[in-house]
Amino acid sequence: MQDFQGWQARRKAFLWLTPGNELSKSSLTLSTASRRRKMGISMFDVAVIVLMLVAMVRGYIRGFVTEIMSTAAPFLGILAGALLAGPCSSMFSFLSGSYNPLLNQIIAFLIIFLLVYFLIFLLQRLFHSIIDKLNLENADKALGLLLGFIEGAAIVIFAVLVMSILPISELHKYLTDSVAGSLLLALLPSAKELVS
Repeated sequence: MQDFQGWQARRKAFLWLTPGNELSKSSLTLSTASRRRKMGISMFDVAVIVLMLVAMVRGYIRGFVTEIMSTAAPFLGILAGALLAGPCSSMFSFLSGSYNPLLNQIIAFLIIFLLVYFLIFLLQRLFHSIIDKLNLENADKALGLLLGFIEGAAIVIFAVLVMSILPISELHKYLTDSVAGSLLLALLPSAKELVS
């Protein structure tokens, strides 16, 4: 068996050194070089790594409760304000002294937004006191690290989708030449169709 493998190796070396094989050797060298260049770490990969590390460290330092509450507060405030500003605008007309419905809706939106933000802040303080009493700081930090990873991944996926939608060929080249970009394009078929 070893003799057969040795014979195969000698045969490949002989074929490699034959005079008519320069073209195949050069094409193989070029394809290998281009593959290395394509699979090398690009600036996009560096940006993805830095973003993921920053998001994870931030999540670990702040903890799960602070991270999720600070992320949820503005979204929930805007959502509650948008849904309730219209029905509640007449209740706040006395603040503006006007019966202008648009002005009353703006005031109602701001008040509802601030109320929701304040309620979430109180919930955050309550959860922190529970975590301190039960000595769950390490679990809070570990979950914060995980949440930071999820947030970072969501930002990267959103960036890849935006870059694939924009009709700029250089951005598409950055995506396809990077490890992270090509991996995400393989996982996101709709984005891959836009780039190709």
